[in-house]
Amino acid sequence: MCFSDNAWSIRPRNPIRASANTLRSYLKLYQTGGVEALKQLNFHCPQSALSAYRATIETHVWAHPPQTINEAVAMLETLTGIRRSPTQVRRFLTHLGLHCRKVGLLPAKGDPDVQEEYQKRLILDSRVVDFEDG
Repeated sequence: MCFSDNAWSIRPRNPIRASANTLRSYLKLYQTGGVEALKQLNFHCPQSALSAYRATIETHVWAHPPQTINEAVAMLETLTGIRRSPTQVRRFLTHLGLHCRKVGLLPAKGDPDVQEEYQKRLILDSRVVDFEDG
């Protein structure tokens, strides 16, 4: 009950400041299922069509990791018959625990013989320093 215009009026209060539609839906839920119906959360949680093939995809990807996302798109299409965009495939693979990694580059003019000689010289120099210290 509320007091307004010097008279008592029967007007429901809204202490939670919810909209009228929300209050009506809460009232319907309470009337059909009681407090237990109000405690349930029934949100829409869409599932990917690829999640049905999750185990198959995961074992195949771990055995044969794709080099690029486009390669992963083609691989998923051949495994499942479902075509998804590269962005969706990237998100799905991230959900599986896989991440895109940057590849390290080798020097363009690296000569293995010169590098081997350099390694030997480093080892000899470190032994000479150890000998002089010890």
